[in-house]
Amino acid sequence: MSPASVAPAVLEFRERLKERYLRFFRDMGVDLKTGDYPACRPADRKFAGYPYIGSMYGQKGHLKLLVVGLDIGADGLLPGSFESFEQRRRAIERKPVEQHNPHIAGTYFTALKYTGPKYEWETFEDDPRTCQRILKEEAPQGAPGLPPTNPLSRIALTNFYKWVTKGKKTMSGADNRIHFNRELEIKLFQDEVHILKPDVVVFQSTMFESAFKEILGPCAVAYSYVLKHPSIWGHRQPKVIVRPVAQHPPA
Repeated sequence: MSPASVAPAVLEFRERLKERYLRFFRDMGVDLKTGDYPACRPADRKFAGYPYIGSMYGQKGHLKLLVVGLDIGADGLLPGSFESFEQRRRAIERKPVEQHNPHIAGTYFTALKYTGPKYEWETFEDDPRTCQRILKEEAPQGAPGLPPTNPLSRIALTNFYKWVTKGKKTMSGADNRIHFNRELEIKLFQDEVHILKPDVVVFQSTMFESAFKEILGPCAVAYSYVLKHPSIWGHRQPKVIVRPVAQHPPA
């Protein structure tokens, strides 16, 4: 799929988000080309990349789901650059689903649960395998239970923490879960929500449990849920990773 085949609404989302991010870069003093943030000490952080927007996000017939992760983890690009909208989309949507890590594999089944149709989710609701194992075993065979279109194409995914340590190659660690200007960064996140207009927001970590309603603040979101992160060992089955530990409105 080329950028030209991405739904027009998605291109509009990209343009509005890019405009908002560029304003954030100017306010923070982030290099508009490289993403470097020289004001931090030590000066080893950069903006990680634009959010992911699936090519079918906002399509009629599916709820708009915004998934909120913690941080991007690793710096996957060459020095002097950060991930564009299209690079991000290709890295998630165009990648064979059986090759995804536990995080994105779990996000795949979160999309099944929260964007519909219901029968897609019910096929795997009680499957005892991990989300990643299901995709590894079923996708290469073209299993009839998997939906014909990638459910990841129907969602948007952003990270609450926007920074990455330059050159970081491992996904583990919490060193990038930091705000350098909490007020500006929270406002950026809230504006992302305003622009994307999701029907449902899912936070992927129990770290959000006590603050997710405050974080969303004035955003008009019908439903929001806090889930366990899908990469947590021992909690990677479909039914487990979509089970809310907190939600609004309450059940």
